[in-house]
Amino acid sequence: LATEALVKKHSKAAQQVLLKVLADPDRDVRLTAVNALVDDDAKAALHEAMKSDRPDIRVRAAAALAKHGDPAAFEVLKALATAPTPDQKERVSDWAEAAELALYGLAELGDPRALPLVTPLLESPVGKLRKAAATALVWASRSDTAASLREALKHADPEVKYRAALGLAYLGDATVAPLVRSQEGSSVLTPAEQFTAMIALGPAAGVAATVY
Repeated sequence: LATEALVKKHSKAAQQVLLKVLADPDRDVRLTAVNALVDDDAKAALHEAMKSDRPDIRVRAAAALAKHGDPAAFEVLKALATAPTPDQKERVSDWAEAAELALYGLAELGDPRALPLVTPLLESPVGKLRKAAATALVWASRSDTAASLREALKHADPEVKYRAALGLAYLGDATVAPLVRSQEGSSVLTPAEQFTAMIALGPAAGVAATVY
């Protein structure tokens, strides 16, 4: 209750106290604190939060900074996205959640250095991680590094295949337009993503852009 009250203050003094709350042993309490820092766009406090010894705090702070294009978030997100699967079964769920959030953070950051990190994770046995890795792949790829996207078009997981097609469309490759606007593609991609792809393709999208 005290943490929730501090959240409502939206002041620098409250943020300093919330930083201390990030070490609370209760997960719900510390996540309430870090989410407040994210909502308040407290960049200095978020930089401090990235130093936490708790992965759930580090990943949320880094992902928030990634949305602002802060390159300082890269190393934290890299470490959490590529952390090995823990041996203890009771830790696997927390590990997977942190890795997933880290991959989406890398997608927000859009740093090309993430490309060799996320490509192997397209083969993860965890479906959510494959999806998050594919999303990161879209935003880490550039026209001269699109080979990974083309290779991912062969993937058996629709979440990977159609996101790879989306990434290629964003880069102006009109050959993937039928995949992006297919019925199967619609089960993976949102209408907003499909629309953006058609706009990215420009005249090459033809009548599809008008339809969308």
